[in-house]
Amino acid sequence: MTPESTPRRIQRKRVKGWRMPNGAVYVGRPTKWGNPFRLGQPNVDDCMVCATPVEAVAKYRSEIETFAGGFVGVSVETIIRELRGKDLACWCQLAYWACDYCHVKPVVVDEDGCCVSCGGDARFVKGQPCHADVLLELANREPESSRTQEPR
Repeated sequence: MTPESTPRRIQRKRVKGWRMPNGAVYVGRPTKWGNPFRLGQPNVDDCMVCATPVEAVAKYRSEIETFAGGFVGVSVETIIRELRGKDLACWCQLAYWACDYCHVKPVVVDEDGCCVSCGGDARFVKGQPCHADVLLELANREPESSRTQEPR
């Protein structure tokens, strides 16, 4: 894959005129790709509730990689077969640049990290961890058979 065709995560939006790009696959709930682990106040009676997005994504990855077949009903092989090379869309926030001076987000920044609209300092806002990142990684990783092995 060339860098310009590298599959990416797209944030869905409820904005008039927004359309999901052609060929993109929605992977949120309630699709088979959706992360069943949700945020909330963890308790011993409900193992599906996680305290943080990081925990929810980690549990999702673990379920897929072990393919216990319980909470997440897809295998790595299915992910590769159906999602390889495709952009994935969900509702999780992407990383962006913000400017506190003109209160615009996201902003375009110059090579010095300044907002091109007002010249103020821009800051990088880290995106929310997302199960779609796990799916992108698994679907597009190099197949086991083609990985270069170290000589013994």
